[in-house]
Amino acid sequence: MSIFLKKTKTWTDYIHFSQATDISQVGDRARERLVFLGINLDTVNHVREAAQILLPYKDEIVN
Repeated sequence: MSIFLKKTKTWTDYIHFSQATDISQVGDRARERLVFLGINLDTVNHVREAAQILLPYKDEIVN
């Protein structure tokens, strides 16, 4: 389960963040937001992986 093994970034990584994303199926405005938030295909895959684990417990989590 790789979602819990992700290393945190240093401040210099955030400062020198490359202004790009590998997600191409969105419009320009959405791409700008993805770049600002640092979201790429790896991020999307981690969210999908976590969703499979958390989905059965969604009601308990929300409550």
